[in-house]
Amino acid sequence: MKKALAVLAALTILVPLTWAQGPPGPGNKDEGRPDFKKRLGLSEEQLEQLDNIRHETELATIDVRAEIAKSEKKLQHELKKEKSDKSIIDNLINEIGELHAKMLRLRVDSLLKTKEILTPEQFKKFANRLKMWKGMGDGPGQGRPSGKKRK
Repeated sequence: MKKALAVLAALTILVPLTWAQGPPGPGNKDEGRPDFKKRLGLSEEQLEQLDNIRHETELATIDVRAEIAKSEKKLQHELKKEKSDKSIIDNLINEIGELHAKMLRLRVDSLLKTKEILTPEQFKKFANRLKMWKGMGDGPGQGRPSGKKRK
């Protein structure tokens, strides 16, 4: 169960990142990721739909990231004061937490939309590919020394 939750959490973060680099050529949607298209066996229609999800998610997260940055700056400013106001700090912490939750919801929505477009086999390949790209296996790098397996 913990492993499944860890994979879901990572996927929700990585799905928008997977599509973060758009195609380099105008109008050529698969020029930037032909290997990805081939490995998953994506149709042109699927690629177009995934590109639209990436674009929508990027636009939505830009605003939330900006709000988070502003709230964090306000928090830093309040903490630097000689006499910080605890209620202001608490409100800012709550605001930042809500914004992070909003970001996670955007990422989960993106993942669910992606899952609707891909076949179960394509989604399985997609999830396995993300795990490989980001080192989410039982190998070193996830706070474990080389050779140590998760229990």
